[in-house]
Amino acid sequence: MFRDLIASHWDINTHMKLVQDYEKGEIDNFDVLMYIGENYHTRIPRSLINDINNTTKEILWINYHTWRLNTKKLGFKVSNKHSRDFDRISYRNYDFKLNPTDTSLVHLTNPAKAEVLASLVDNETGKKIPAIVNANDNFLYVSYLPLAIPYLDEPIPFFNALHETFGHHKKDPKVLLRLEDIHVGPSDFNLVSISEFLKRKSIPYHFGIIPLYVNPRQNISMSILDDPELVNILKSMQLN
Repeated sequence: MFRDLIASHWDINTHMKLVQDYEKGEIDNFDVLMYIGENYHTRIPRSLINDINNTTKEILWINYHTWRLNTKKLGFKVSNKHSRDFDRISYRNYDFKLNPTDTSLVHLTNPAKAEVLASLVDNETGKKIPAIVNANDNFLYVSYLPLAIPYLDEPIPFFNALHETFGHHKKDPKVLLRLEDIHVGPSDFNLVSISEFLKRKSIPYHFGIIPLYVNPRQNISMSILDDPELVNILKSMQLN
């Protein structure tokens, strides 16, 4: 699921293998190394630990076994003890419900090296600890195993933090412009002028019409077909 998510959002090639199959120096063949710590009892090769401690490549490490790394270099420590006491993730002044899961206990030792991007919060006590940490601008640590389910809100901080590892996208804001309730009869705007302006500026737009207006009390019934000029204007707008 993580692999599909990353591949759908970034134009990169991915390669998966079991951590116990890692070979010394293999990290040099890739731009990013991602470790997913699903099992506490997994044995991590010493060669992997050494390579990560000495690399400048991008590292994304999730959940267990971070305590085996060079914590002095990273600027934070992770306890080999865990907790299920935390209820939510605080990220950019928004709260996201945390589904019950083991969370590693993180403590910053050097804020100059490690930045907290998101925190875990215990609703009962108000206790807060780091959840996602960016260390030295090349090591992203996530202290819990995120659910890779897009329709839940829990993964949002994790999904967004992935940009720290895989890169931020060039901002390309898009706006949908829609002209509503175009109808037969008097209007407060000049439809021809608006459509010509949008065409000159190469601005795409949608429009909606009221094809038939009926008012029984006033005995009024107006069809858009009763106004051939308006129909021609609308046809011209469709070609824009």
